[in-house]
Amino acid sequence: MAVKFQKGSKEWMMFNEFWKMCQNYWEPEDDDLYMEEVLSEVKKFGEKYGETAFAKGLCFALLDHVDEQLRGGKPRKIETWRGGNVRLESI
Repeated sequence: MAVKFQKGSKEWMMFNEFWKMCQNYWEPEDDDLYMEEVLSEVKKFGEKYGETAFAKGLCFALLDHVDEQLRGGKPRKIETWRGGNVRLESI
């Protein structure tokens, strides 16, 4: 069954904010300031919506994409999520 999230609902806001985050950070820059900004925004998103595994998964997906792009396509594993803190470890 198809679902249409009502504008202004928590789900609609979550997807809208995630989409904006993707637009802002999809093509990574290889510098510390950029990464600090990405991690800060993901942490804010996680604090706001991270009570669900789905929202956490969105955060992981964006961080994994950014990290993989910076590593030239070599994958990394996002290991833990603890209240907005993220730790990346190589496989």
